[in-house]
Amino acid sequence: MPIDSDIKSIDDVKGKKVALFKGTNLQLATDRVLSTHGLTEKDVRFINLDTSAAAAALTSGNVDAVFGGPEFLALAKKGIVKIAYTTKGDDPTLGRHTSYLVTAAFEQAHPDVTQRVVTTFIKAAAFASDPANKDEVFDGWSLSGFPRMPSKVIWRPIRLPTVSTR
Repeated sequence: MPIDSDIKSIDDVKGKKVALFKGTNLQLATDRVLSTHGLTEKDVRFINLDTSAAAAALTSGNVDAVFGGPEFLALAKKGIVKIAYTTKGDDPTLGRHTSYLVTAAFEQAHPDVTQRVVTTFIKAAAFASDPANKDEVFDGWSLSGFPRMPSKVIWRPIRLPTVSTR
């Protein structure tokens, strides 16, 4: 939210004009966060803005707050906005982590489908962590509204943990 905002917690967004990129996992996470505070989307005046437009609206004072992600950390470090709430250290179900879970019964009934999904995730992670693919990865991310990262971004390969739960 703007640096001079009186919003200090999730409870304070009730009735405020807040930017949210609807139709994304951010909206789902936002709904869970609101619910833990006894609020729903109807309690907030949400404006549907993608990430770039939300940042512009926030910094220009056209919205009271934004539900967003790490793209706002740089603005907070510069003292342009303040962060009143973070899921860091909170209930992990409130975040935007991407996970696919199956029951043991599903895995036993459909081992081929389960393996195809796991294999696809591993291939995607390998592709995304290869520095030769960084431009294509950043271009893909930018289609979702996430700002295009500069080519000088530090690029570190992702090391996947070994899964041995069977």
